[in-house]
Amino acid sequence: MDTTNLHTHGLHVSPDEDDILLKVNPGERHTYTYNLPADHLMGTHWYHAHTHGSTALHVLGGLAGALLVEAGEGYELPESLEALYSADHLLVMTHVTYGEEDDGFALSNYPTLVESFPANETVTVPADTAWDAGVVDPDVFLINGQLSADILTPPGEAVLLRMVHATGIRSSSLTLNPPEGVSCSMVLYARDGVFQMGTRRT
Repeated sequence: MDTTNLHTHGLHVSPDEDDILLKVNPGERHTYTYNLPADHLMGTHWYHAHTHGSTALHVLGGLAGALLVEAGEGYELPESLEALYSADHLLVMTHVTYGEEDDGFALSNYPTLVESFPANETVTVPADTAWDAGVVDPDVFLINGQLSADILTPPGEAVLLRMVHATGIRSSSLTLNPPEGVSCSMVLYARDGVFQMGTRRT
């Protein structure tokens, strides 16, 4: 459980650079270097800890974040998109569960897990460890570490939301809830750092 590494989502790099089997043990260091192709698409990506056997525990503990690839030389966006990207908002959604003691992913179980795998052991949680990840309440979702974060936007103005779903064991459904009499819509321009062939309005 105290062994870690990094894995990226969306970067077109060599598996030697994004090595999910690499292990960084307590007290050790490792510097990651990613060589992106010159024609790599710009976009929003993310990274997280990825040691097999404890990935979800690490992600739920906050070991995840955003990776932004900026436009390279000669990369031209349509004028409308360029305006959006000049005033974007980065939203990293993380998840914490305060479940019951029989839920292996609940924060209440972390002290027990630490006792089960002492610091002097350099092995990770065995791959065949059984976790009970049943339905747990309450689930707490944070945006950039904040509960109920707000973004204020002038009426009639479009904004770009760079959203990273950095959660471990839950999927999410996003909805709009504008005030009465106000119309608002979302348009999907890109997914996993790749622009869509046609925009999807929700």
